[in-house]
Amino acid sequence: MHRTRRRGLALAIALATTLLATLAAPAAPAEAAGVTTHSWMALEAIDEVSVPQLKALLQANRDEVRAGAHFPDTGYVPGNQYGEEAHWQRYADAYAAEIAERTDCGDLTNPTGPCAPAIAHLMGTVAHGMGDEVWDWLFEPNSPDLDEYYLPADFGDYASPGGQELQMDLVAIADFGQPTTPLAPIPSRTNVLDAFGRVSFTRVSNDQLTVGQIGMDVVHSAEGFWAPRHIDALRQEMPWMSHNLVTAPGGVHFAAVAIAGYWESMWGRMLGDQPDTRVSITYPADGQRRIPATGWNRANYIAGSNPGSGGARTRITAALTYSRPYLELATTGGSIPRTLPAGSMTLTERDAATPVASRSGFPSSQPYGADAGHHLVDFQPAADLAPCTWYRVDVTANLLDANGDGQVDGADFLDVFRFFNEAGQNLHESFHSAMRVFRGGDVRGRIVACERRHGAGAPPDCCC
Repeated sequence: MHRTRRRGLALAIALATTLLATLAAPAAPAEAAGVTTHSWMALEAIDEVSVPQLKALLQANRDEVRAGAHFPDTGYVPGNQYGEEAHWQRYADAYAAEIAERTDCGDLTNPTGPCAPAIAHLMGTVAHGMGDEVWDWLFEPNSPDLDEYYLPADFGDYASPGGQELQMDLVAIADFGQPTTPLAPIPSRTNVLDAFGRVSFTRVSNDQLTVGQIGMDVVHSAEGFWAPRHIDALRQEMPWMSHNLVTAPGGVHFAAVAIAGYWESMWGRMLGDQPDTRVSITYPADGQRRIPATGWNRANYIAGSNPGSGGARTRITAALTYSRPYLELATTGGSIPRTLPAGSMTLTERDAATPVASRSGFPSSQPYGADAGHHLVDFQPAADLAPCTWYRVDVTANLLDANGDGQVDGADFLDVFRFFNEAGQNLHESFHSAMRVFRGGDVRGRIVACERRHGAGAPPDCCC
C-alpha cells in the first residue's frame, strides 16, 4: 500500500437505493472519492497540451479520457483489489506498452484510429494518479490550516476529516456544472488486464472491471443527488476551499498543467522518443511573492486534511513529467527510498548565494511511498526563512527518473560555482558553497531552473 490515507467516499448500496429508488447496483466503491473532480482535471489538461497530434487525439476521444480518469478508483469497489496499483507509473508504463505493441493500431497518432480510444483511456488513467499527488499534497492541507470541514450527519461514514474529495466533488457539480453522466466503456479490457499481468499483479479479473464500472455509476448518482442539497451549507462551512478549488496550488488548474506535462512524456514514450524529464509546475510559482517566512518548522508534513496536519503554504514542491524510479514488478521485494539523493533539490538564498539546510528526510518523494512510481519532489528547510528575501529553488540531475536519466537543461558543479562567484562570493567561498549544494552528489549533475512558464526559474519570494 502506497497511500497512508486512502480515498474517502464509501457509498453502500442501501444508501444508493434510498437516494434513488430505481437504482439497482452492487455495493458502491469503498475508495472512489473525487472521481468527478479527477475527470474535470483530465479534461482541463487537454487545453494545456502543446503537442498538436496528442491534443487532437484527446479532443476526439474526450469520453474515453473521462472514463480513464475514473478507472483507478474503480479498483476500490468492495471485492476489487487493483485500485492502488492502477494509480501509479509502474502500471501506466505497462498499459502504454500493451497498446504500443498491438499490431492492429496502425498510426498511433491518428485521432480516429483503432487504438485512439485506448490511448485516451490510458491518458485519463495516468491523469488520475497525478491529480491525486498534487491534490493530496498541496490542496487538501489547506483544510486543517483554515479549519474548514463539512461532515453532515447524512454523509455518515462515507466522508471523513482526512479527505475533501467528496465535498469538492459536490462543489464541482453544483457550482461548475461538472457532469455525473454514465461513463464510456473501457476501450480494450484485454490491454487493461494484460498490463496488470505485465507487472505481476494478478488480483484482478474481467468481472472486477464490470463491477467497478457499475460502482462509478452509483457514485455519480449519489453525488448528483447530494450536490444541490448540500451546496449552500458546504460553501458556508468551507468558503476558501470551495472558492479556490480551481485556482489554488494542487487544485484543478494546477493539476491540469502537471497532467499535460506527464501526458507529453507518456506520448513520446509510446512513439519511441520519450522527452527528457522536466519540471512541469511548482509551488511556489515562478516569482511568487508573500510566501510565509515562518511556520516551516512543523511537527510533520503529510498529505491530506486530517486535523492537526496542514502546512499547505509552507511546502516547496515540483511536479515531474515522468516518475522517479520504481520497483519493476508488484511482486518485487524491497522498497524505493523516499529521501532523495544529496543535492537533487536545493534551496538557496539568492542574493547572498547561501545554500539553505534541508529538514531531516528532505528533499523527498511525496506524497506517498515511491515503490510504484511517483512524480512530486519536495524540499523543506530545516528552519524558518528570512523575511523579505528571495530564494532560488533548483532540481538537479542528481535526481534520476525511472529511465535512470537526470533532469534536463541543468548545470554541473562548475556552473553552480560560477553562480555563487557572480553573486559576489570569492573563489574560495564559491567553491565551498557549490560543495554544500552537491553534498556528495554527482558533480556532473545539472541544475534546472524550473520551466519559466510554470516553474521556479526565478525563485519564489519569501517576503513578509
